[in-house]
Amino acid sequence: QSVATASKGDIVGIMPGHSETLTTGITLSKAGISYVGLGQGLLRPSIQTGAAIDAISITAANVTLSNINFPFTTVDEATAYVNVAAAGATLSGLRMIGSTTSINAVDMITVASGGDDLIVENCVAYNTVTDCVSWLSLEAAVARPVIRNNVIQGQFSTGVLMDEATATLATITGNIFKNTKAATAVVTFTTGNSTGVMSFNHLSGRHTTIASNIVAGTGMDFFENRVVEEAALNGAILPAADTD
Repeated sequence: QSVATASKGDIVGIMPGHSETLTTGITLSKAGISYVGLGQGLLRPSIQTGAAIDAISITAANVTLSNINFPFTTVDEATAYVNVAAAGATLSGLRMIGSTTSINAVDMITVASGGDDLIVENCVAYNTVTDCVSWLSLEAAVARPVIRNNVIQGQFSTGVLMDEATATLATITGNIFKNTKAATAVVTFTTGNSTGVMSFNHLSGRHTTIASNIVAGTGMDFFENRVVEEAALNGAILPAADTD
């Protein structure tokens, strides 16, 4: 990023097949730069986390990070693969693996103070061995996050998507979220009671009742979300319909 000019539409291409393991995090601190991985499938560049760190921290506004592979961490308790702490960031087409052994990431994406107007779209993530806490945690009271068209499946000890503060005017749509952790919600909004709209998502969980797979909080509006808590069955629309 040292040769890029801030806020001029510069694009930094990351070559196909590039692979590195980070023991010190990378900070994207120049505004308006797009970091684009080149290549398809597993030929996309790979950034692996090799320490208990945020692998990539976005601290400048209007940064885009796209088409990057984040394989499983090599060190236990990596705090995040991507941490967003600036406005107007876009995370697009990222592929993330939470664990393949007893070593795991805590969260895959974290959104810190300053991360307003975030877009997370067309990402995939899998976690099949050791629990991550979440795929995406809204850690701060950010405004207007958009989370759309992502496919996330695996074991999460709190939920695929969670809030830790009151995000406002969130838009969460078109996602497939599956949490295979028994007796654990798929999404939970009770810590911050975040506000906004969650619509047309498909949620699969293994909580004790179908309704408890969404911990709705008090601020979110829900439209046409399908939820299932048992294999080989179709989803029901939850939460319950408003009747007054």
